[in-house]
Parts: sequence; structure tokens; C-alpha cells
Amino acid sequence: MTEQMTAIDATGNAGAVADAVTGTRDMTDMLDSAAPVESEGARDMTVVFKVHVGRKGRNSELREGQAAPALPSPVALRTPRITRFMALAIHLQKLLDDGAVRDYAHIAALSGLTRARITQIMNLNLLAPRIQEDILFLPKIARGSDPISEHTLRSIALTPRWDLQLKEWKMLTQKISS
Repeated sequence: MTEQMTAIDATGNAGAVADAVTGTRDMTDMLDSAAPVESEGARDMTVVFKVHVGRKGRNSELREGQAAPALPSPVALRTPRITRFMALAIHLQKLLDDGAVRDYAHIAALSGLTRARITQIMNLNLLAPRIQEDILFLPKIARGSDPISEHTLRSIALTPRWDLQLKEWKMLTQKISS
């Protein structure tokens, strides 16, 4: 996308005066060098303005003014894996409660996962509600590995008391944040 200075004389003839991006000529030089055009009853007049080539679909067109600044490419953020597993565990528990599926074996058969893997995922429902909420609202990740893995949460989930789970969760999150 190049920007050009364009001059239009009184007869409507347009011509590129100088490349505005490289700035090879001074504005006063451009105005002084514009050749006067003789026509009946017309005064000499030069209009200088910037144009850029814009795209609209497949077509290119000349547009007045400077080109819009290029937008920065969006960073693809992803939801942490443990957040997706927590949401899945909650959803599968609702299916069990509603009677849509009979048991873990039925879920395993429908999903193609093993019964042991379904049990591991469903054990996330044993976490204290506060921990579940924290997991569901973990910030999205731009790049790199997940800060909290499912494996690290398994031992916390198997702790029978929620107050002890919360202590372990607090130690884990402090260790990650430092």
C-alpha cells in the first residue's frame, strides 16, 4: 500500500507528483513544479491531496487520505485444559443426575474413553466448590504450558475435607504465582 501525492489541475487532469512515503520532494517544490495548463476561461489551480490504494473484497480502489494503520494480529488465547476438564466433569455429573446416562461405564462407552479416565475426570467434582470456581475462572493462556495440571489436582481432590483441600489449593496457587 503506497501513498502518493496527486495533483489535479483546472482541467481535471490528475498526475502523481511525488511518492509521499519516501518524501523525495518537498511540498513547495511539488507546487512550484506543477506545470500550468492553458484553457479558455480557466484559472490555474493545483489541488494536492494524499491517496492510498485500498482493497474492498477483490477490488482495489484509490481512496483519499492516509491509509488506516494496520491492526495488530490478534493473539489466540486458549482456555486452560484443567478448566475444560472441570466443565466436562460438571456436565457429565448433570447428565448422570438427570438420568441421561446410567453410569461411568455408559459415559465411557459413549465417549470412547476408558472407565478409569472417566473416573479421573469425575473426581474433579470432589473438589471444594471454591476450588471448582477458581478453576473455571482461570485466566486464558496466550502461550506455553498450563500452570495447573490435572495430575497435580488429583491428590487434592482425594483429600476428604474441603478445608484441607483449600489449604493445599492455596499452597499450589502461591507456588505457581511466585
